[in-house]
Amino acid sequence: MPSPDQEHLLLRAVLGERLKLLAFLRSIVRRRDLAEDLFQDLCVLVLQKADQIPDVARLPAWLRTAARQLAMNALRKLGNRNLPLGEKVAELMEPHWRKMDPASGSSMGDALEACLAALSEPSRQLLKKRYTDGCSGEELSRQLGRPIGSLYTTFSRIHKKLAECILRRVPAAGGSHA
Repeated sequence: MPSPDQEHLLLRAVLGERLKLLAFLRSIVRRRDLAEDLFQDLCVLVLQKADQIPDVARLPAWLRTAARQLAMNALRKLGNRNLPLGEKVAELMEPHWRKMDPASGSSMGDALEACLAALSEPSRQLLKKRYTDGCSGEELSRQLGRPIGSLYTTFSRIHKKLAECILRRVPAAGGSHA
């Protein structure tokens, strides 16, 4: 069983890869809402399989493989016979995605930690319930008495705010240093 510190480190790294993972998932499923759902499922999967992840340096490739499998399974469950993007095409894209892997995740992780600290307490609590406690979207919707669509919109805004903050703090991620 992974330590809370290892889980925290992995979660920080996953959230630091959020924009790339969403782009990757969306390129496969072609639906923003489904890509968001799959990203959240991926975060839960990382926590469930934390002891099987070799190290944070190899996490981006592991995440893309897991994301691709989640996306293909979701499309199959939806009954899409003509998948928008076949698995072979996704495999061909892998070298291009690999080029975007950071050489070191520490600056991205540090930026994420600072950006998480800058969030409002309700936003941090919502992220904790979803990603650390493993509550599903439906569970949170019931607990908070909020429509699930509203909840997903809130998560999307929080993720966007985190991504923008990280991009300002990490020059290699495409922003200028804040």
